[in-house]
Order: sequence, then C-alpha cells, then structure tokens
Amino acid sequence: MGVGRRRFAEPLGIRFGIEPSRALGLMAKDRRIEVIRAVGELDPIKAATYQMVVMITVLCFLKKPEETFREIHRILMHDGKLLVARIEKGGIIAERYLARPDKGRFLSHAWFYERDEVIRMITGTGFDITSIDCRLGFCILTFHKSDDV
Repeated sequence: MGVGRRRFAEPLGIRFGIEPSRALGLMAKDRRIEVIRAVGELDPIKAATYQMVVMITVLCFLKKPEETFREIHRILMHDGKLLVARIEKGGIIAERYLARPDKGRFLSHAWFYERDEVIRMITGTGFDITSIDCRLGFCILTFHKSDDV
C-alpha cells in the first residue's frame, strides 16, 4: 500500500503496490514495481490474494484508516500478515521532521497516532497483534489476520 517513490519497496524486494498518486506511481513503475492506482479504502484487489501487506509510513496519510484496514483484512489470505511501520505521535522523529521546513510542509498533511490508538484501530478491524518494536519514535507493529470477524 502506498508504494510511492519506492524508497522502501525496492530495497525490500516488494514488486507490487497500491499508490493513489499518479506521479509517485510512475516513479515506482520506473523501478519495475507493478502499481495499481487506487486508495486503500477502495482496494480493487480480489479477496484472499496476498499473504502479507506492508505499510511503511502510510498510516499517517490515510483519510479513513479503519476502512483501509478492513480492505487489507479482505485481501489477505487465511492467517495473512500485516506489518505497519510508522512515526509515533510526539516522538523524536515526528518532532524533528515537523521542525524541518523541507519535511514539515509534506508532513503538515500527516496525522500521527499514539501506539495504543493504532493497536486498537487495527485489532478492531479483524487483526491480532503479534509484535511491537518502538524505538526513537518509530514503531513497527505486526499483526495477523483473525478469522473471528
């Protein structure tokens, strides 16, 4: 989701992504990443297609995060995995980015969340938390798809 400039997708070997921005999607395509132009809330992918979804600094730009997580639940296979890497509200990284004019303008559209708020949001859409790793205001949360929805 949000394959964007491919900054994380390419080094991680991710070859498929969703991107709402035409310009950023073209950048990813230039790096041989297959892109569907869409938003996470209205995902055109058929149900139970993927084993894993990775979201790196995407959550803060979602307009309707719960709808996006419901769609991710739908497209994941049985016992699929979700990895959400994010900047923590009030953390060192968020404060530094917001103070920089070159980053602050871009991140002025971002909505940062606290860890517990994110966990409640995602577990409320059919996932169970499996791990938490937060350092210096950057958190990596992993979840697995629950069949109890």
